[in-house]
Amino acid sequence: MCFPLARPSVLSKARSLGTPHATNHLTPTRMASWKVSITTAAFFCALGGGKCEEYRVLVMMTTTRHDADGDVELYFSAKRMAAGAIMAIDAVNKDPTLLSGHVLTYTYVDTECDPVHGTGQALENIFNGSYSGFIGPTCSQVCRPVANLAAYWNLPVFTPLCNAIDMHDKQHFSTLVRFFGPAITWGSFYVGICRRFRWNRFAVVSHWDIGWTIPAYGIVEYAEELNMTVPSYHVLSPDDSLEKVLTQATRRARIILLSGPGYLIRRLMLTAHDLGLTGGDHVFFCLRYFRHDEIFGNFSWRTGDSRDADAREAYKSLFVLSLYRPENDVSRAFSRDVRRRSRETFSYEFHPDEEVNR
Repeated sequence: MCFPLARPSVLSKARSLGTPHATNHLTPTRMASWKVSITTAAFFCALGGGKCEEYRVLVMMTTTRHDADGDVELYFSAKRMAAGAIMAIDAVNKDPTLLSGHVLTYTYVDTECDPVHGTGQALENIFNGSYSGFIGPTCSQVCRPVANLAAYWNLPVFTPLCNAIDMHDKQHFSTLVRFFGPAITWGSFYVGICRRFRWNRFAVVSHWDIGWTIPAYGIVEYAEELNMTVPSYHVLSPDDSLEKVLTQATRRARIILLSGPGYLIRRLMLTAHDLGLTGGDHVFFCLRYFRHDEIFGNFSWRTGDSRDADAREAYKSLFVLSLYRPENDVSRAFSRDVRRRSRETFSYEFHPDEEVNR
């Protein structure tokens, strides 16, 4: 499918995009806005070798989130995720069956994961340039207004995240495509397991961060739409007593869904073990996006402390639900390319144990 430019332009502007084969190597101070000429197609178009259209996309991601605690680096930052978008644009330009005779270019803006700044960046760039669509934003609070505007403009939005529940409403987000899948997808997966074992009732305990409350709430909403019962849904605060929270949850249900980072899951399971809740009368589930201990925490029972033996016993009652990660040559090659491109373009080095989300 080819979406026309908002305001068509030929590639006479190619001089502003850099030299052929050149890719800007970014530093944090240069990531606010950049333009890149990707293949020799742009060069030959600029020379006037036949009619050639430039199709531009606005890549909207974030480097850090600015909040009361200072600058917080996000697991979905551009340093980790933008390489995949750039590789996709490269692939389009190299494929003779796609946009033959034309070129796909991009402009990057940092949304700072802020709805005001991000929406302003979208409006400013759309009004000052010709864009065929968006890649990103990656934060739901920015993606929501941008996707609403894109629906009005009839421009596609391809985002790797933005899994908020309300964004599956195609009446308001008619041009939005989410690669990561909406939070409600977790619901269909989890509810499918419950139905397999004829479980119709479960309780939920979630970490307070939005990264954990969104999938937890997505599961609850999906389950309740199918007339399942969720008698207890508790979002933890830092001062909560885990003993009281688990006691309340297990009084109301025997199936307990936990949503939180690895360290919290271990604390909850050890607390459940101390309360005698891991003897077989209760089943615990937890959510894990993919392996990245620095961001999501260590989901293993083993940490090397004095409670490893207890944790090992407790985890016999725990099932970990994680995103499917393909293991084949194509997938492994993609991971290697993402690591290389992130290092070359964003000066970001993946940790040896850090998975590329693929």
